Amino acid sequence: MVWISVVVPNWRLSIPFLFSNSLCKCVMIQSKLCQLDKYSGLIFTSGIACDSVENVCMENSMLSSKFENHLAFAIGGSTRKKAHNLGFKCSGDDTIDSSTLLKHILEQNQLSGITKPLLFLCSNIRNDTIPLGLKENDIPFEELSTYTTQSSAVEPFLKESFANGRNLLAVGLFSPSGVRSCLNFLKQLPKSVSIICIGRTTGDCFLDLVGFSPYTCSLPSPECFAEVLRNSLS
Repeated sequence: MVWISVVVPNWRLSIPFLFSNSLCKCVMIQSKLCQLDKYSGLIFTSGIACDSVENVCMENSMLSSKFENHLAFAIGGSTRKKAHNLGFKCSGDDTIDSSTLLKHILEQNQLSGITKPLLFLCSNIRNDTIPLGLKENDIPFEELSTYTTQSSAVEPFLKESFANGRNLLAVGLFSPSGVRSCLNFLKQLPKSVSIICIGRTTGDCFLDLVGFSPYTCSLPSPECFAEVLRNSLS
């Protein structure tokens, strides 16, 4: 067996975010987390949402004791691991995006019934898949924004650094908000630049907004991303 490795210069840009540190917001989040018995479970669609809960727990160390064995629906390996480390009993091991997580929640509703609301912890920018799906199936839920995604500075920096796709072989996109934050930049890239999306939700967002199909990972994992990247550059 022959292994071929593709080594390319890489450049990483993280979209900045702010945890909701205002007194009013922190009190609201703590209040919700102190009353988890009112909910059938929580929904986590990003690791940053888990980080925002951990951030609040730093101000109130007693909170984490309330998470033990409380149900959490969580996407993907890294997000699920963070939710588990917080003490939640995680459900949805095979989910890879918002669509598959929604399908899993609906299946659980058919099996055992979700009688109390679900608490959806998210950003100020979030995908509509889960909220719309829950509404359409009459599953009660509450939405709580626990962090703010700040994307206004991303696109100008990209345009200045990589004018006309200069020095770019590929662009990796890891969330729909990542697509939206640099949409004009993505639309102006030459076709020679490979676009790799971490999952179907991000890929669908790119297709809808930019107009052509990107390379899309079948699993949201570093190994799958690396394989897709190698294939896109071969």
